[in-house]
Amino acid sequence: MIKKKAFTLAEVLITLGVIGVVAAMTLPILIQKYKRVVVETQLRREYALIANAVKWAEVDNGTGFQIGAGNFDETNDVNGFGYEHSEAVFEQYFKKYFKIIYTYNRNETSAKFRYQGQEGGLRSISHAKCVKIIDGTALCYIAAGNSDTMGYFYVFLEPEKEVKIAGRDVFSFEFNRTGGTYKLYSRLDDHYNESQRNEVINACTAPSEYWGIWPRPMTCTFLIWKNNFNIPDDYPIKF
Repeated sequence: MIKKKAFTLAEVLITLGVIGVVAAMTLPILIQKYKRVVVETQLRREYALIANAVKWAEVDNGTGFQIGAGNFDETNDVNGFGYEHSEAVFEQYFKKYFKIIYTYNRNETSAKFRYQGQEGGLRSISHAKCVKIIDGTALCYIAAGNSDTMGYFYVFLEPEKEVKIAGRDVFSFEFNRTGGTYKLYSRLDDHYNESQRNEVINACTAPSEYWGIWPRPMTCTFLIWKNNFNIPDDYPIKF
């Protein structure tokens, strides 16, 4: 008789068990890394779209054109912010530079575009003008009614998602006029130094909305922007 070597059932089961344990340990890490790469890619794309819109608006309307309350008065402004003002500025200056597939009305904006920090603290941006663009993300524009030189673009990566977390599902870019032309994040960057990094990290997750005058989605986005649109190792949001 010729004896053939083979694995016993016990050896096969042990091997499968080891594979299962290794997979259970590594899959969550791989999934998290994948989600981070997806967010990085989406943010780079949205940043490019917004920067391009601001650039072409300057080409069409003059470098450093005014977008403030002096041009768009609104009796319903609250602390310089209002839906009609944001809508008017977006419609006049930025709308044509985006491939829009759906425009949200005011009631939809109030109901849908809410977010919270990782530690809680629900917030609505009902004074924003929101649209869905061809890549499936939603852009919400907020005009700073008390300034002729500043505005905000919020990015909702999954607008249909019920619970939206700042720094994971919602990001924000501020642009303002610096040196005669509009730039993204220049104002926050001017106020930031590395000794404040822990403050910004905490602000990204906090239940309260602001670090100084900057909201949670903006501080989270700023951490990624400062790292060339790569999520830094000390980024506090879980994916």
